[in-house]
Amino acid sequence: MNEFEFNLTGIADGVRYKYECGENQLHPALIGVSSNLIVFPMCSSAGRMYMAGNMIPKSVPTEGAGVRWLMSGNERKYGKTARKVEAPSNMIVEELFYIQSLDMDKNTDDWQPTYIVYKNDEKNAYDLLELPTYHTQNTSVGWEYVYDKEVLRKLKPGAWLPKGTVFAQSPRIDEDGIWRFSMPTRVAAYSDHRTEEDGIVITESFAERCACMFKHTRAFNWNEDEYIPLMLYGTEENPSPFPSPGEPIRADGIVMGFRKRIKENALVSLTKKALREPDPTYDHLLYAPRDCEVKAVHVDSDRSKNKANNRNTTYIPQRHNAMLDRYERRRNEMWVSVLNWYENKVRMSRSGKIAMTHRLNSFIRDAYGNYTDRTGRTNPLFRSIKREKYKDWNVTIELKQRMRGRVKWKLSGLNGDKGVVISIIPDDHAPMYADGTRAEVILNNIPAFRRQIYALLLELSINFLTMHIHREVQHLRKNGDYRGAHKVLMDYFDQGFPEFAEMFKLATEEEEDLIEYVDNVAKKNISIHQISNSKLFGVNLINKLRERYKYQPQKATWVNSLGEKQETANPIMISIQDLILLDKFGSDMSAQCMPKSNLFGMPAKMSDSDRYSLPMNDKGNKNTAETEGRWVTSQSGGQEVVKLFSLAYSPENRISAVRRWVRANDPLNIPQIIKPEEYVNNRALNMSVSMMKDSGLSLRAERASDRVSYEHLQGYNGARLGNFLAELNDKEAELKSQQQSEQVSS
Repeated sequence: MNEFEFNLTGIADGVRYKYECGENQLHPALIGVSSNLIVFPMCSSAGRMYMAGNMIPKSVPTEGAGVRWLMSGNERKYGKTARKVEAPSNMIVEELFYIQSLDMDKNTDDWQPTYIVYKNDEKNAYDLLELPTYHTQNTSVGWEYVYDKEVLRKLKPGAWLPKGTVFAQSPRIDEDGIWRFSMPTRVAAYSDHRTEEDGIVITESFAERCACMFKHTRAFNWNEDEYIPLMLYGTEENPSPFPSPGEPIRADGIVMGFRKRIKENALVSLTKKALREPDPTYDHLLYAPRDCEVKAVHVDSDRSKNKANNRNTTYIPQRHNAMLDRYERRRNEMWVSVLNWYENKVRMSRSGKIAMTHRLNSFIRDAYGNYTDRTGRTNPLFRSIKREKYKDWNVTIELKQRMRGRVKWKLSGLNGDKGVVISIIPDDHAPMYADGTRAEVILNNIPAFRRQIYALLLELSINFLTMHIHREVQHLRKNGDYRGAHKVLMDYFDQGFPEFAEMFKLATEEEEDLIEYVDNVAKKNISIHQISNSKLFGVNLINKLRERYKYQPQKATWVNSLGEKQETANPIMISIQDLILLDKFGSDMSAQCMPKSNLFGMPAKMSDSDRYSLPMNDKGNKNTAETEGRWVTSQSGGQEVVKLFSLAYSPENRISAVRRWVRANDPLNIPQIIKPEEYVNNRALNMSVSMMKDSGLSLRAERASDRVSYEHLQGYNGARLGNFLAELNDKEAELKSQQQSEQVSS
């Protein structure tokens, strides 16, 4: 998994610098998949590297993502495997199916999928390919696919497309095929009272760069004799029960609403005028964030089968259902066209059958179940969801929300450092050098030492020099001195990145390639590939660069909360750091210290429904935040944590604790609400013990004889470590035999 195509058995075979395997040779298969994207994994603690590897897959696609200034060389490899829609085989397009939009200017709505039926030459059968328009990496956060318009123009019945043709790909992949999962950001790393305890201050412009897409879904199912939809959209002459695709929702956030048909309601409440006014007290209203935009409306109906209007075979259209009827007819037209294609193919075949894949077979079966009317004949099949019969109307509205950066959002670097946004300031309040270099983010550099992530200091120092080299290249290129710009880059790479310098020299031997590269660098940025077994790393790399380049940090000016312009007491570094936005969006009740238990007694996260839908629901962990949990652990010690977990994962222990509270003379002065011998009732502990037994292992309490001093281990090298472990095994065997002899004598 290396950009330079090194063999897994010898990563350094492709470069000139060869040296014996030492402590700096990290095999991609050893450090893990996501950790391959960390440039200096050897310069940070293993725990923080493990944390960084877990955070990279949780990164949210943002509008400000870009190509890294300091790359590991694996970004292009990840770009090849990033999510995309491509032809699984050579394709001969048979037919295209989609739900026709009510908007005459569009074929289909923005988030309605398109289905391609094609001949798969590898399987010699008809197959199905779905062209989605968006993807969500969890329940809410996602992104929209970027489609190749030239390929879409070729999509016609009879068109031939080769295997691997890319229809759409993730917006994280740039035009060069590099995976852009982070945001190169100008950060000011210095001591600031606002950034204590992992706080982060961002500017308004960086909040815009953090903008991402949230997908919301609002659905409602009803029978016509139960509810009537409110006409909250459209005009007085042509009202509509919900917004059309591409239309924003109301200022009060109501997506759609429904009024119950009950005898006690006067008929005046069901008039055309009355249905235009929502009643928050009695109407069933569905809300969404006010800045949402409708992207797709799905209307599914069994009203013809249910005969809900007059219990007769004839369906009578009504004014409040006119919009629903139009959506349902367009959906029905697609399913009928699928059946017509299939039955025509079967009719034309000699055997009365056609070869097709399981995917297409399921799609056709769905068509037989989902169409409502075909040539005047109602579909006789009744549908149900979880054994509940379909209602007359089933409406699902998909909404898109563009969410810019906010307070409580969580940002992370690529070295195991992370923090929470605590404030958003105007751009002109951020620290700025005299030459106009302004920071986008303010963070604390103390965690680099406290958490042993020295790779963060390396990243900031190297990118600080790269910023100045980039300015030199831009200045020389502006004056037409391409050779001079190339020499500046070559000297920089040769000084600190010899392996990359060798490849850079080979790639820019021709004059045309040299000019193209300098133009690309001046337009974008300098991207340096630093492989894991580089000859220079750590402090040696910084010292090597300092021998030639004398750029120093400067004092910066900033504006405080009173609007006063001030200068920093000492020079600070404003440099480039790769930041990622994590899909852990903070809220007032988002951090949970003691999760609820699932069926097996193991931890289970609280859902949004648990937190918000029932405000009066009594849950012991509802308002317990992460910080309070840390205080309990740090102040009370591990024994307190064991007690809390045994209460959380044991219904028996909770019942015993409640009984002790109820029966106590003074509920605030109970010696023990849970006894140490009851800790074993922890269901999570029991499950772990059971899993260990399956592997032939056992769990017991620590003994005094288990404690071994490791002081004499200092000075051992890797060759002697095996002998030391062997000695430990011999000591353990000797202790076991001694214990057995003691038991026999007793």
